[in-house]
Amino acid sequence: LARRWRQLVDTVRRSGMVYLFSYAFISHVNLALMFGVAWALFVRTWHACPIEPSGLPWAAEVTCAFYRPVLLHRKFLASYGAMCLGLGTITRPLRAGMAVGLMPGVRRIISFFEDRLRCPKLLAYTLTIVVGVTLGSLCFAPAVFLSCAVLSVPVPGV
Repeated sequence: LARRWRQLVDTVRRSGMVYLFSYAFISHVNLALMFGVAWALFVRTWHACPIEPSGLPWAAEVTCAFYRPVLLHRKFLASYGAMCLGLGTITRPLRAGMAVGLMPGVRRIISFFEDRLRCPKLLAYTLTIVVGVTLGSLCFAPAVFLSCAVLSVPVPGV
């Protein structure tokens, strides 16, 4: 175990930015999954929606809700925060290992921007971040819908 941990640390040192982008993407997806679970548990416990609907389709409402925390119910924010602190801490080693496994894919994305599109390195890194955040953001609505389906609660909570 100690030898594997050392190998992981060496890989991270050699691959700095690529590992950082991989870990950031995995963490973003992890946040989406915990957001979905927290949403479903909130609806099940309080029989209410964590947000005040604005008239958008529910997939957009859910995705946008993460980026508008001031509009989220305080009790939901408290439970989501507690879940992120508790479960997020426990899953950190798993996320670190998953990020190492994702590094070849991130390298291919950066190479695509640099080689095929002839972007400078800084722009290639920036575009890679944009792709990662976009893909990670697309996980919020499915995570909420799946969590609500598993717990047999409606997404709007009504």
